[in-house]
Amino acid sequence: MSVDSTLVTGQLLRVAPVAGAVAAPSAPACEAQPGGNNAGKHELAWPANGPVLKAYGTDGSRNMVIAVAPGAPVRAARGGRVVYVGSQVKAYGKLIVIKHDSHLLTAYGNTGRVLVREGAVVTRGQVIADVGDQSDENRSLIFEVRQDRVAVDPATFLPACQQAM
Repeated sequence: MSVDSTLVTGQLLRVAPVAGAVAAPSAPACEAQPGGNNAGKHELAWPANGPVLKAYGTDGSRNMVIAVAPGAPVRAARGGRVVYVGSQVKAYGKLIVIKHDSHLLTAYGNTGRVLVREGAVVTRGQVIADVGDQSDENRSLIFEVRQDRVAVDPATFLPACQQAM
């Protein structure tokens, strides 16, 4: 097919990858476990599927940044009560904070359409928002975990692989 060819409805179009392009690494998918998921092994589930762009502690960061396409679902990492929804913390854009118990909170930044309200009770894996479309070309979800009010590494609470939901 030449560059000047006309496409017709129903025609199959194959596009080759750009020369030299490298696919972004992503966390490996979890293998199915007999009797359910890994909820018993790890306190939290991945809030979104995508490669980690920035790990906790990188350049002093207190969160994890996950590359996610705009509009992709953001899920509660664990059941709890929504204690904050807003945009008062500029670095986080639209932010959702969930209190899981008297010691553990999770925060989800750079959200777009928010599907929960303050005071709502959510369950593990429930879609709470979708990822926003940031203007700086950095399509990502900010995920923070706080234990006893101190930011901690989310990776210590997450399975090594991302569970498809």
